[in-house]
Order: sequence, then structure tokens, then C-alpha cells
Amino acid sequence: MDNLEKINSSIEKMEGRLTSQIGDYLSGGQLSLSELCSNLEWFLTWRIKLEDLENTMWCDGVFELKVSQLGRSSINLGGRAYFGPESDVTIIHKCNLEGSITLSSKLDFIESYNFKTNVNGKVFEIAKRT
Repeated sequence: MDNLEKINSSIEKMEGRLTSQIGDYLSGGQLSLSELCSNLEWFLTWRIKLEDLENTMWCDGVFELKVSQLGRSSINLGGRAYFGPESDVTIIHKCNLEGSITLSSKLDFIESYNFKTNVNGKVFEIAKRT
């Protein structure tokens, strides 16, 4: 498996975890913010790599997360995250993070997502649209 395949496989795995957790919440279940922060951290760690394959970044945590439901199958997210370059893990930037995730009508897969953050002056817009 080459590096890009590993990244995409990891993204799909984390999308599955997010789908399960958010689907349960949208169906009336409780939302564990600490678990969601952890799942978003790992999802963003893998997903942000696709934004610049030459100068890869990573996410070292999501915190102060606020979640609001939008309709039957979507949520808005706002909070903070730590991002830094993989080439020097001692450099970490505390960044604002905004985004949304929309699940399918059956709540069984992520239909789309959009996250936006500014890491030391570089804007990242991480999106999936179907």
C-alpha cells in the first residue's frame, strides 16, 4: 500500500467512526464531546495531509468544541484545534476550527463535510461534497 492509499484508507476509517457517533446523536442519543474531539483529531490528522502532500500537516487535538444540530442529518461544529507541520512536531499552532458534517438521509455515511481553519496564515478548507 502506498502512502496515498494509506491516507485514504485512514480517512475512510475515521469517516466511519464519525458517521456512527454523529448518526447516534442525530437519532436522539447522547453525544460524548471528548470522543467526538478525539475522532475529529484523528480524522483531521489524516485529511489535512491531502491538502499539501509536500508539506504535510497534522492535528494534535481538538478542544472547546461546540456542536449544534442542523435539520435531521447535519451538524455544525466550532472550536479550536492544534495543527503543525509533520517535519517539526515541536511547532504547534492553536487555530480556530469551523465546520459542518452532513450524513445521508439514512444516517449511514457522510454525504459531505466542510472544515475551515487558518494555520499560521495559511487557510485550509477541507471539504468533501457529493
